Amino acid sequence: MITYTKDLKEINKNSLPEAGGKGANLGELIHANIPVPPGFIVTTGAYRTHLEEAGLQERIANRLVGLGENDLSVIMKASDDISSWIEAVPMPATVREEVSRAYESLSLKTRPALPVAVRSSATAEDLPSVSFAGQHETYLGIQGQDAVLKHIKKCWASLWSAQAISYRISNGFEHLKVELAVVVQVMIASEVAGVMFTANPVNGKSDEILISAGYGLGETVVSGLITPNTFILY
Repeated sequence: MITYTKDLKEINKNSLPEAGGKGANLGELIHANIPVPPGFIVTTGAYRTHLEEAGLQERIANRLVGLGENDLSVIMKASDDISSWIEAVPMPATVREEVSRAYESLSLKTRPALPVAVRSSATAEDLPSVSFAGQHETYLGIQGQDAVLKHIKKCWASLWSAQAISYRISNGFEHLKVELAVVVQVMIASEVAGVMFTANPVNGKSDEILISAGYGLGETVVSGLITPNTFILY
């Protein structure tokens, strides 16, 4: 029996095939006793079932035939087609019901129900050789069951963004062997947020920690909307 959702506490580094890179790493943080906002994973099995029940796998495979890394306009058209197919078809009832139960359970823990982040977590993501940084979508401040279900499908569709298709071609990934899980996680109303690197990515020094931070949500930092404050800790 396929499991369509799992609590983040059930996830660890071995969960990559069902939780994706982001989900697996969040599970590892929890097991290391680092504070992580509560949430759950919509597993890759849910994504796979969505494609299978709608007969989309063969349709997608046919749409990808002949795509080359430099065919940017053709890739963009294929991306638009595939993404629209994924968003247009109804989510399978079994998936929808399980996700709805998981969201209701999460909401009960945070009464009144807090907004959530709906975050893509691909199986070819946050790997030692490739990051896929910025290739797949995250949606912030989502509230209510219908909105969560809608944005899960949007995350699935973002696996087929033009950037992601091109990146997979250039790095030799087989398109249909890459799958997408989704993290649904309670949002933190942050005053200050950002990104911390435990090794300085500028000079490669492992004895330096680099922090880029700004006021408000971390999204403004990672998306380049602001010039963050940068700190180096020795």
